[in-house]
Amino acid sequence: MNDAQIVLADWDLDMSAGGDLTLTNNAIVDVDELTLGATSVVSGAGTLEVGGLTAVSGARVENVGDLTLDVPLVASVPSTLRVNTGVMALPQTAVLRNGFALASTIQMNGGVLVVESFPLFPTGTIDNFPAGSIIGFGIIDANIDNDGVIQPGGVGLVLGGELFNDAGTINGTALAFPATGSFRGKGNVNAGVNFGPGSVMTLTGDTQFGTFGAVAAAGVTFQAEALINGHAAFFRDAGIIDLDGIVRLAGGSLRVDNGALVTATAELHGPGALVGNYSVSGLLNTDGPIIVPVGSLQLNAPADTRLVMRGKMPGDFGTVRVIAPGTATVNGALEIVLRDSFDYVTGDEFVLIDAPAGRAGTFSSITYTNPRNGALFNLLYNATSVRLRVLRGGCDSIDFNNNGVFPEDQDVIDFFDVLAGGAPATCDPVLGCGSIDFNNNGVFPEDQDIIDFFVVLAGGACS
Repeated sequence: MNDAQIVLADWDLDMSAGGDLTLTNNAIVDVDELTLGATSVVSGAGTLEVGGLTAVSGARVENVGDLTLDVPLVASVPSTLRVNTGVMALPQTAVLRNGFALASTIQMNGGVLVVESFPLFPTGTIDNFPAGSIIGFGIIDANIDNDGVIQPGGVGLVLGGELFNDAGTINGTALAFPATGSFRGKGNVNAGVNFGPGSVMTLTGDTQFGTFGAVAAAGVTFQAEALINGHAAFFRDAGIIDLDGIVRLAGGSLRVDNGALVTATAELHGPGALVGNYSVSGLLNTDGPIIVPVGSLQLNAPADTRLVMRGKMPGDFGTVRVIAPGTATVNGALEIVLRDSFDYVTGDEFVLIDAPAGRAGTFSSITYTNPRNGALFNLLYNATSVRLRVLRGGCDSIDFNNNGVFPEDQDVIDFFDVLAGGAPATCDPVLGCGSIDFNNNGVFPEDQDIIDFFVVLAGGACS
């Protein structure tokens, strides 16, 4: 069919015995049911509209230029769907099944495969069943649910939707995720991986990215946001990896083979483990302990280190923010965030960074966020650690009963009730009332606590 000819008919086209259907010059073919046999080939440029597509092993559909394959909302790939230079568009297909009814292959040959849906769901999905395979190089603008095989070749595949990998196999040259792309899942991604700016990586299990060996090297380029979610991520590369994005460990771990450079715009968020040698010029946020069980940690001059303090276990793991059995080199700005739940009194000392193999350097600046009224601290350095000493505990909040309303008479009533050994019912049911050691100097009960309470109530500074 050529020269923009239009064929409209409410009939079936049976090519089960073989034969070719070639569209050129934007021809349009509209049939109810298309049946392809083992030697059938549909190719060309134009539009093929079918109400149903049935194929057996060996059948092939491919584009020569731009081809629109307008198939039902849920369609099965013929034996081979080959995407050559140009665009293969499936404009009304919510789910494209690959390897569903028979072993089938989406063969990318340098073109663009676009799977769309109706307006509420602009990006369709390729359901890659265990018998399905996606191979070659080119661009796929679709979500991929992979339980089969993805084998990028040549310059690799650019994936503009979400790749969800649960039980599938990924093995080949390279995958690239642009701003619209994302990876979700687990397993081995045995290929070079480029996570571009704006892309997202979300793990549902332990996952390895990248591969290298004596012959070929394919590593990891990372400018994305990684949600490790308590799992283990392994970035394999023959060299030092540049981490230019945001990594949220959430109790998980990130391992690198030959080291990682965390750039000035990058972020590492705890709690979790960093396995390997890390040179940090960006943000290290320990909202929960960060452990470097193997390797070393180097904080460079541009780095911002944020140590978030919770609970109270002086000298214990509960307050150690960074544990590096290897060496730790500190530099840059340090921010110590004192959560309301962090209880400290005059004379307490807390290990912030523990480096048994050696600590070097000092922080260029120190900021305390959310300290108590009148609290004073000192940062101590020794050969193997950085410690926080409380010179003065400071006074508690004037909202003594923690009900969120202050100043009020009830705070004064509850203060004296607790001082007398009572347990006021007006205290917050979870947080309770404040300590009778109001000035947190470690001495109580004493008159100075009463004096400081009324000084702070009047807007003054804690002694």
